[in-house]
Amino acid sequence: MLPASGPPTVLPVAHPVTGHPHVDVPVLLLAVLSFCLVLAVGLGMPRGATKGSMPPPASWEGSLSAPQKAVRAVSVGVLLLCLAAARLGTASELDNLAPALVLGVAWPLLFLGALLLGSSWRWLDPWDAGARVLVPGDRSRPEDDVRPAVALALPVLWYVAVHPTPLDPRDLGVALAAYVTVAVAGSLALGRRRWLSTADPVGVVLTWVGRARPAWAASSATPPGSAAPLGVRAPTGLGALYGVFAGALLFGAYRRSETWTGLVDVTDAVVATAAMLAFAALGAAVVTLLARVSGLLAPRRQRVDTVDPAAVVVLAFGPVIVGVVVAVALARNRFFNAVQLLPGLVGDPLGLGWDLLGDSLAGLDPAPLGAAGLLATQLVVLLATHLWGAVLAGRLLPRAARLPAVLLLAQSSAATLAVISAH
Repeated sequence: MLPASGPPTVLPVAHPVTGHPHVDVPVLLLAVLSFCLVLAVGLGMPRGATKGSMPPPASWEGSLSAPQKAVRAVSVGVLLLCLAAARLGTASELDNLAPALVLGVAWPLLFLGALLLGSSWRWLDPWDAGARVLVPGDRSRPEDDVRPAVALALPVLWYVAVHPTPLDPRDLGVALAAYVTVAVAGSLALGRRRWLSTADPVGVVLTWVGRARPAWAASSATPPGSAAPLGVRAPTGLGALYGVFAGALLFGAYRRSETWTGLVDVTDAVVATAAMLAFAALGAAVVTLLARVSGLLAPRRQRVDTVDPAAVVVLAFGPVIVGVVVAVALARNRFFNAVQLLPGLVGDPLGLGWDLLGDSLAGLDPAPLGAAGLLATQLVVLLATHLWGAVLAGRLLPRAARLPAVLLLAQSSAATLAVISAH
Protein backbone atom coordinates (compact mmCIF):
# COMPACT_ATOMS: atom_id res chain seq x y z
CA MET A 1 0.00 0.00 0.00
CA LEU A 2 1.39 3.40 -0.97
CA PRO A 3 1.75 5.97 1.82
CA ALA A 4 -0.51 9.00 1.75
CA SER A 5 1.09 11.89 -0.08
CA GLY A 6 -0.79 14.58 1.85
CA PRO A 7 -3.34 15.21 4.55
CA PRO A 8 -6.36 12.93 4.44
CA THR A 9 -9.30 14.16 2.44
CA VAL A 10 -12.23 15.25 4.58
CA LEU A 11 -15.52 14.26 2.97
CA PRO A 12 -18.48 16.57 3.61
CA VAL A 13 -21.36 15.14 5.59
CA ALA A 14 -24.17 15.03 3.06
CA HIS A 15 -26.52 12.39 4.37
CA PRO A 16 -30.05 13.75 3.88
CA VAL A 17 -31.10 12.83 7.41
CA THR A 18 -28.10 13.97 9.43
CA GLY A 19 -26.68 16.88 7.52
CA HIS A 20 -26.45 18.99 4.40
CA PRO A 21 -23.23 20.04 2.64
CA HIS A 22 -24.23 23.70 2.80
CA VAL A 23 -25.43 23.80 6.43
CA ASP A 24 -23.03 24.02 9.35
CA VAL A 25 -25.37 22.26 11.80
CA PRO A 26 -27.15 18.88 11.50
CA VAL A 27 -30.54 18.89 9.86
CA LEU A 28 -31.96 17.15 12.92
CA LEU A 29 -30.89 20.08 15.09
CA LEU A 30 -32.45 22.58 12.68
CA ALA A 31 -35.68 20.59 12.69
CA VAL A 32 -35.78 20.47 16.49
CA LEU A 33 -35.08 24.19 16.77
CA SER A 34 -37.83 25.07 14.29
CA PHE A 35 -40.24 22.74 16.11
CA CYS A 36 -39.53 24.42 19.44
CA LEU A 37 -39.73 27.95 18.02
CA VAL A 38 -43.09 27.41 16.33
CA LEU A 39 -44.42 25.67 19.44
CA ALA A 40 -43.28 28.51 21.71
CA VAL A 41 -44.73 31.24 19.50
CA GLY A 42 -48.05 29.47 19.05
CA LEU A 43 -48.55 28.66 22.72
CA GLY A 44 -47.19 31.96 24.00
CA MET A 45 -49.13 34.25 21.66
CA PRO A 46 -51.76 36.23 23.61
CA ARG A 47 -55.25 35.74 22.31
CA GLY A 48 -56.71 38.73 20.48
CA ALA A 49 -60.14 39.86 19.36
CA THR A 50 -62.09 37.46 17.18
CA LYS A 51 -63.95 40.12 15.22
CA GLY A 52 -62.35 42.27 12.59
CA SER A 53 -62.62 43.72 9.12
CA MET A 54 -64.37 41.96 6.29
CA PRO A 55 -62.13 39.83 4.06
CA PRO A 56 -62.10 40.53 0.32
CA PRO A 57 -64.81 38.67 -1.58
CA ALA A 58 -63.89 35.50 -3.43
CA SER A 59 -63.15 35.75 -7.13
CA TRP A 60 -66.54 34.29 -8.04
CA GLU A 61 -68.58 36.63 -5.82
CA GLY A 62 -70.28 39.90 -6.74
CA SER A 63 -69.49 42.23 -9.60
CA LEU A 64 -66.06 43.42 -10.68
CA SER A 65 -64.72 46.96 -10.77
CA ALA A 66 -63.36 48.43 -13.98
CA PRO A 67 -59.71 48.05 -12.85
CA GLN A 68 -60.37 44.42 -11.90
CA LYS A 69 -61.88 43.74 -15.32
CA ALA A 70 -58.85 45.29 -16.99
CA VAL A 71 -56.38 43.24 -14.95
CA ARG A 72 -58.37 40.09 -15.62
CA ALA A 73 -58.33 40.79 -19.34
CA VAL A 74 -54.54 40.92 -19.18
CA SER A 75 -54.54 37.71 -17.13
CA VAL A 76 -56.63 35.90 -19.75
CA GLY A 77 -54.38 37.25 -22.50
CA VAL A 78 -51.27 35.95 -20.74
CA LEU A 79 -52.93 32.55 -20.28
CA LEU A 80 -53.79 32.35 -23.98
CA LEU A 81 -50.25 33.42 -24.90
CA CYS A 82 -48.81 30.67 -22.71
CA LEU A 83 -51.14 28.12 -24.28
CA ALA A 84 -50.08 29.21 -27.76
CA ALA A 85 -46.39 29.20 -26.84
CA ALA A 86 -46.62 25.77 -25.24
CA ARG A 87 -48.43 24.15 -28.16
CA LEU A 88 -47.05 26.07 -31.14
CA GLY A 89 -43.65 27.35 -30.05
CA THR A 90 -40.30 25.65 -29.81
CA ALA A 91 -40.06 22.38 -27.92
CA SER A 92 -37.04 23.64 -25.97
CA GLU A 93 -37.97 24.51 -22.39
CA LEU A 94 -35.19 27.12 -22.24
CA ASP A 95 -36.43 28.95 -25.34
CA ASN A 96 -40.18 28.75 -24.74
CA LEU A 97 -42.05 31.32 -22.65
CA ALA A 98 -44.61 28.94 -21.12
CA PRO A 99 -42.44 26.84 -18.75
CA ALA A 100 -40.56 29.81 -17.32
CA LEU A 101 -43.66 31.95 -16.85
CA VAL A 102 -46.22 29.37 -15.70
CA LEU A 103 -44.24 27.00 -13.47
CA GLY A 104 -41.08 28.99 -12.90
CA VAL A 105 -42.55 32.36 -11.87
CA ALA A 106 -46.36 32.46 -11.79
CA TRP A 107 -46.93 29.28 -9.75
CA PRO A 108 -45.00 30.39 -6.63
CA LEU A 109 -45.91 34.07 -6.94
CA LEU A 110 -49.65 33.33 -7.12
CA PHE A 111 -49.49 31.61 -3.73
CA LEU A 112 -47.17 34.18 -2.20
CA GLY A 113 -49.30 37.03 -3.51
CA ALA A 114 -52.47 35.48 -2.12
CA LEU A 115 -50.93 35.24 1.35
CA LEU A 116 -49.39 38.72 1.38
CA LEU A 117 -52.08 40.67 -0.47
CA GLY A 118 -55.21 38.68 0.31
CA SER A 119 -57.27 39.70 -2.71
CA SER A 120 -54.78 39.04 -5.52
CA TRP A 121 -56.63 36.02 -6.91
CA ARG A 122 -59.85 38.03 -7.25
CA TRP A 123 -57.95 40.41 -9.50
CA LEU A 124 -56.28 37.70 -11.59
CA ASP A 125 -58.62 34.69 -11.77
CA PRO A 126 -58.73 33.83 -15.51
CA TRP A 127 -61.15 30.93 -15.04
CA ASP A 128 -63.80 33.16 -13.49
CA ALA A 129 -63.13 35.85 -16.08
CA GLY A 130 -63.84 33.43 -18.91
CA ALA A 131 -66.79 31.84 -17.13
CA ARG A 132 -68.45 35.23 -16.57
CA VAL A 133 -68.47 35.67 -20.35
CA LEU A 134 -69.59 32.12 -21.15
CA VAL A 135 -72.17 31.89 -18.35
CA PRO A 136 -73.82 35.34 -18.18
CA GLY A 137 -76.54 35.75 -15.60
CA ASP A 138 -75.32 32.77 -13.61
CA ARG A 139 -77.89 31.83 -10.95
CA SER A 140 -75.92 29.14 -9.15
CA ARG A 141 -74.87 29.67 -5.55
CA PRO A 142 -71.51 29.06 -3.89
CA GLU A 143 -71.45 25.98 -1.70
CA ASP A 144 -69.72 25.45 1.62
CA ASP A 145 -68.08 22.16 0.60
CA VAL A 146 -64.77 21.89 -1.26
CA ARG A 147 -64.40 18.11 -1.20
CA PRO A 148 -64.79 17.89 -5.01
CA ALA A 149 -61.66 20.04 -5.29
CA VAL A 150 -59.69 17.43 -3.33
CA ALA A 151 -60.16 14.84 -6.07
CA LEU A 152 -59.46 17.32 -8.86
CA ALA A 153 -56.30 18.53 -7.11
CA LEU A 154 -54.61 15.14 -7.45
CA PRO A 155 -53.92 15.28 -11.23
CA VAL A 156 -52.67 18.86 -10.90
CA LEU A 157 -50.31 17.91 -8.08
CA TRP A 158 -49.25 14.74 -9.89
CA TYR A 159 -48.13 16.85 -12.83
CA VAL A 160 -46.14 19.19 -10.60
CA ALA A 161 -44.66 16.57 -8.25
CA VAL A 162 -44.40 13.30 -10.20
CA HIS A 163 -44.51 13.93 -13.94
CA PRO A 164 -40.93 13.44 -15.20
CA THR A 165 -40.94 16.44 -17.57
CA PRO A 166 -43.26 19.13 -16.16
CA LEU A 167 -41.27 21.88 -17.89
CA ASP A 168 -41.65 20.34 -21.34
CA PRO A 169 -43.65 22.91 -23.35
CA ARG A 170 -45.83 20.33 -25.07
CA ASP A 171 -46.71 18.55 -21.84
CA LEU A 172 -47.38 21.86 -20.11
CA GLY A 173 -49.64 22.92 -22.98
CA VAL A 174 -51.71 19.76 -22.62
CA ALA A 175 -51.97 20.25 -18.85
CA LEU A 176 -53.05 23.90 -19.18
CA ALA A 177 -55.57 23.08 -21.91
CA ALA A 178 -57.02 20.26 -19.81
CA TYR A 179 -57.41 22.51 -16.76
CA VAL A 180 -59.09 25.25 -18.82
CA THR A 181 -61.42 22.73 -20.47
CA VAL A 182 -62.48 21.22 -17.14
CA ALA A 183 -63.04 24.68 -15.61
CA VAL A 184 -65.19 25.82 -18.54
CA ALA A 185 -67.14 22.55 -18.72
CA GLY A 186 -67.77 22.56 -14.98
CA SER A 187 -68.96 26.17 -15.02
CA LEU A 188 -71.34 25.43 -17.90
CA ALA A 189 -72.68 22.25 -16.28
CA LEU A 190 -73.04 23.31 -12.64
CA GLY A 191 -72.90 27.09 -12.78
CA ARG A 192 -69.95 29.42 -12.42
CA ARG A 193 -70.26 30.20 -8.71
CA ARG A 194 -70.98 26.64 -7.67
CA TRP A 195 -68.12 25.13 -9.68
CA LEU A 196 -65.44 27.64 -8.76
CA SER A 197 -66.34 27.64 -5.07
CA THR A 198 -66.30 23.86 -4.71
CA ALA A 199 -64.29 22.17 -7.46
CA ASP A 200 -61.50 24.49 -8.65
CA PRO A 201 -58.55 23.32 -6.49
CA VAL A 202 -56.13 26.14 -7.28
CA GLY A 203 -58.75 28.86 -6.96
CA VAL A 204 -60.14 27.50 -3.70
CA VAL A 205 -56.70 27.25 -2.09
CA LEU A 206 -55.65 30.72 -3.23
CA THR A 207 -58.93 32.23 -2.00
CA TRP A 208 -58.72 30.74 1.49
CA VAL A 209 -54.98 31.28 1.85
CA GLY A 210 -55.74 34.96 1.30
CA ARG A 211 -57.93 34.91 4.42
CA ALA A 212 -55.22 33.56 6.71
CA ARG A 213 -55.02 36.56 9.02
CA PRO A 214 -56.85 37.14 12.31
CA ALA A 215 -58.98 40.13 11.31
CA TRP A 216 -60.24 38.52 8.10
CA ALA A 217 -60.47 34.96 9.38
CA ALA A 218 -62.71 36.14 12.20
CA SER A 219 -65.31 37.35 9.73
CA SER A 220 -64.71 34.97 6.83
CA ALA A 221 -68.24 33.57 7.00
CA THR A 222 -70.08 36.88 7.21
CA PRO A 223 -72.66 37.10 4.40
CA PRO A 224 -72.39 40.17 2.13
CA GLY A 225 -74.27 43.06 3.69
CA SER A 226 -74.43 41.50 7.14
CA ALA A 227 -73.72 43.88 10.01
CA ALA A 228 -72.03 41.40 12.35
CA PRO A 229 -69.55 38.62 11.68
CA LEU A 230 -70.73 35.09 12.28
CA GLY A 231 -67.31 33.97 13.47
CA VAL A 232 -64.46 31.89 12.15
CA ARG A 233 -65.61 29.20 9.74
CA ALA A 234 -64.07 27.17 6.91
CA PRO A 235 -65.76 25.12 4.19
CA THR A 236 -66.09 21.37 4.58
CA GLY A 237 -63.09 19.58 3.14
CA LEU A 238 -60.68 22.52 3.22
CA GLY A 239 -58.43 20.75 5.73
CA ALA A 240 -58.23 17.69 3.48
CA LEU A 241 -57.48 19.90 0.47
CA TYR A 242 -54.70 21.70 2.33
CA GLY A 243 -53.26 18.39 3.53
CA VAL A 244 -53.31 16.93 0.03
CA PHE A 245 -51.50 19.99 -1.35
CA ALA A 246 -48.85 19.96 1.37
CA GLY A 247 -48.26 16.21 1.24
CA ALA A 248 -48.05 15.94 -2.54
CA LEU A 249 -45.82 18.98 -2.98
CA LEU A 250 -43.55 17.87 -0.17
CA PHE A 251 -43.22 14.49 -1.86
CA GLY A 252 -42.21 16.32 -5.03
CA ALA A 253 -39.27 17.76 -3.10
CA TYR A 254 -38.48 14.46 -1.36
CA ARG A 255 -38.49 12.65 -4.71
CA ARG A 256 -35.41 14.62 -5.74
CA SER A 257 -33.48 13.86 -2.54
CA GLU A 258 -30.68 11.37 -2.12
CA THR A 259 -32.85 9.20 0.10
CA TRP A 260 -35.48 8.63 -2.59
CA THR A 261 -33.07 8.21 -5.49
CA GLY A 262 -31.12 5.69 -3.45
CA LEU A 263 -34.20 3.59 -2.75
CA VAL A 264 -36.08 3.38 -6.03
CA ASP A 265 -35.67 3.81 -9.75
CA VAL A 266 -36.34 7.49 -10.35
CA THR A 267 -38.03 6.64 -13.67
CA ASP A 268 -40.65 4.41 -11.99
CA ALA A 269 -43.74 6.59 -12.28
CA VAL A 270 -46.02 3.95 -10.72
CA VAL A 271 -44.05 3.86 -7.47
CA ALA A 272 -43.78 7.65 -7.42
CA THR A 273 -47.51 8.04 -7.99
CA ALA A 274 -48.32 5.61 -5.19
CA ALA A 275 -45.93 7.41 -2.85
CA MET A 276 -47.42 10.80 -3.74
CA LEU A 277 -50.91 9.51 -2.99
CA ALA A 278 -49.67 8.16 0.34
CA PHE A 279 -48.08 11.52 1.24
CA ALA A 280 -51.27 13.33 0.19
CA ALA A 281 -53.51 10.98 2.18
CA LEU A 282 -51.30 11.32 5.24
CA GLY A 283 -51.36 15.10 4.99
CA ALA A 284 -55.13 15.19 4.63
CA ALA A 285 -55.61 12.78 7.55
CA VAL A 286 -53.29 14.67 9.91
CA VAL A 287 -54.79 18.11 9.23
CA THR A 288 -58.36 16.83 9.46
CA LEU A 289 -57.73 14.81 12.63
CA LEU A 290 -55.99 17.59 14.53
CA ALA A 291 -58.68 20.05 13.48
CA ARG A 292 -61.32 17.80 15.00
CA VAL A 293 -59.29 17.30 18.17
CA SER A 294 -59.02 21.07 18.56
CA GLY A 295 -62.78 21.35 18.24
CA LEU A 296 -63.29 18.78 20.99
CA LEU A 297 -60.88 20.53 23.35
CA ALA A 298 -62.44 23.97 23.00
CA PRO A 299 -65.03 25.20 25.50
CA ARG A 300 -68.58 24.66 24.26
CA ARG A 301 -69.33 28.39 24.13
CA GLN A 302 -66.26 28.96 21.98
CA ARG A 303 -67.45 26.39 19.47
CA VAL A 304 -70.97 27.76 19.21
CA ASP A 305 -70.83 31.53 19.54
CA THR A 306 -67.72 32.94 17.91
CA VAL A 307 -64.97 30.66 16.67
CA ASP A 308 -64.92 27.17 15.24
CA PRO A 309 -61.55 25.88 16.54
CA ALA A 310 -61.41 23.20 13.85
CA ALA A 311 -61.70 25.92 11.21
CA VAL A 312 -58.89 27.91 12.84
CA VAL A 313 -56.58 24.89 12.66
CA VAL A 314 -57.30 24.59 8.96
CA LEU A 315 -56.93 28.31 8.22
CA ALA A 316 -53.68 28.44 10.18
CA PHE A 317 -52.28 25.71 7.95
CA GLY A 318 -52.88 27.81 4.82
CA PRO A 319 -49.58 29.74 5.05
CA VAL A 320 -47.75 26.40 5.22
CA ILE A 321 -48.98 25.60 1.71
CA VAL A 322 -47.44 28.85 0.50
CA GLY A 323 -44.15 28.09 2.21
CA VAL A 324 -43.92 24.63 0.65
CA VAL A 325 -44.83 25.90 -2.84
CA VAL A 326 -42.25 28.70 -2.71
CA ALA A 327 -39.50 26.56 -1.15
CA VAL A 328 -39.94 23.83 -3.76
CA ALA A 329 -40.01 26.42 -6.56
CA LEU A 330 -36.71 27.85 -5.30
CA ALA A 331 -35.05 24.42 -5.39
CA ARG A 332 -32.27 24.08 -7.98
CA ASN A 333 -32.64 27.83 -8.65
CA ARG A 334 -35.65 27.22 -10.89
CA PHE A 335 -37.41 30.42 -9.81
CA PHE A 336 -34.35 32.66 -10.15
CA ASN A 337 -33.39 31.15 -13.50
CA ALA A 338 -36.93 31.64 -14.80
CA VAL A 339 -36.92 35.28 -13.69
CA GLN A 340 -33.66 35.87 -15.53
CA LEU A 341 -34.96 34.13 -18.67
CA LEU A 342 -38.28 36.00 -18.81
CA PRO A 343 -37.18 39.31 -20.40
CA GLY A 344 -35.66 37.56 -23.39
CA LEU A 345 -38.51 35.06 -23.64
CA VAL A 346 -41.12 37.82 -23.64
CA GLY A 347 -39.40 39.21 -26.74
CA ASP A 348 -39.52 35.77 -28.38
CA PRO A 349 -42.37 33.83 -26.70
CA LEU A 350 -42.50 31.07 -29.31
CA GLY A 351 -38.74 30.59 -29.50
CA LEU A 352 -38.57 31.49 -33.19
CA GLY A 353 -35.34 33.46 -32.94
CA TRP A 354 -36.81 36.96 -32.89
CA ASP A 355 -34.70 38.22 -29.94
CA LEU A 356 -36.68 41.48 -29.72
CA LEU A 357 -35.51 42.07 -26.13
CA GLY A 358 -32.16 40.31 -26.37
CA ASP A 359 -30.94 36.76 -25.91
CA SER A 360 -32.72 35.12 -22.96
CA LEU A 361 -29.56 33.20 -21.99
CA ALA A 362 -27.24 36.21 -22.11
CA GLY A 363 -25.85 37.01 -18.68
CA LEU A 364 -27.70 34.14 -16.98
CA ASP A 365 -26.34 33.41 -13.51
CA PRO A 366 -27.40 29.83 -12.71
CA ALA A 367 -26.80 30.25 -8.97
CA PRO A 368 -27.25 33.92 -7.96
CA LEU A 369 -27.44 33.19 -4.22
CA GLY A 370 -24.95 30.37 -4.11
CA ALA A 371 -25.84 26.97 -2.73
CA ALA A 372 -25.77 28.05 0.91
CA GLY A 373 -27.73 31.24 0.26
CA LEU A 374 -30.40 29.37 -1.67
CA LEU A 375 -30.91 26.81 1.08
CA ALA A 376 -31.01 29.54 3.72
CA THR A 377 -33.70 31.36 1.72
CA GLN A 378 -35.79 28.20 1.49
CA LEU A 379 -35.54 27.56 5.21
CA VAL A 380 -36.42 31.16 6.09
CA VAL A 381 -39.51 30.98 3.86
CA LEU A 382 -40.64 27.74 5.50
CA LEU A 383 -40.07 29.00 9.02
CA ALA A 384 -41.75 32.36 8.36
CA THR A 385 -44.91 30.80 6.93
CA HIS A 386 -45.17 28.32 9.81
CA LEU A 387 -44.79 31.17 12.30
CA TRP A 388 -47.52 33.06 10.42
CA GLY A 389 -49.85 30.13 11.02
CA ALA A 390 -48.80 29.87 14.67
CA VAL A 391 -49.58 33.55 15.25
CA LEU A 392 -52.99 33.13 13.59
CA ALA A 393 -53.84 30.13 15.77
CA GLY A 394 -52.62 31.90 18.90
CA ARG A 395 -54.65 35.03 18.21
CA LEU A 396 -57.91 33.20 17.56
CA LEU A 397 -57.87 30.14 19.81
CA PRO A 398 -58.03 29.82 23.60
CA ARG A 399 -55.09 27.93 25.06
CA ALA A 400 -57.28 24.91 25.82
CA ALA A 401 -57.89 24.35 22.10
CA ARG A 402 -54.62 25.73 20.74
CA LEU A 403 -52.30 22.76 21.27
CA PRO A 404 -53.46 20.62 18.28
CA ALA A 405 -53.04 23.52 15.87
CA VAL A 406 -49.63 24.48 17.21
CA LEU A 407 -48.46 20.85 17.25
CA LEU A 408 -49.54 20.48 13.62
CA LEU A 409 -47.56 23.56 12.62
CA ALA A 410 -44.51 22.61 14.69
CA GLN A 411 -44.40 19.09 13.27
CA SER A 412 -44.89 20.43 9.77
CA SER A 413 -42.05 22.92 10.18
CA ALA A 414 -39.65 20.19 11.28
CA ALA A 415 -40.71 17.81 8.50
CA THR A 416 -40.63 20.36 5.68
CA LEU A 417 -37.29 21.74 6.80
CA ALA A 418 -35.78 18.24 6.89
CA VAL A 419 -37.11 17.33 3.44
CA ILE A 420 -35.96 20.57 1.80
CA SER A 421 -32.53 20.27 3.44
CA ALA A 422 -32.20 16.76 2.02
CA HIS A 423 -31.50 18.28 -1.38
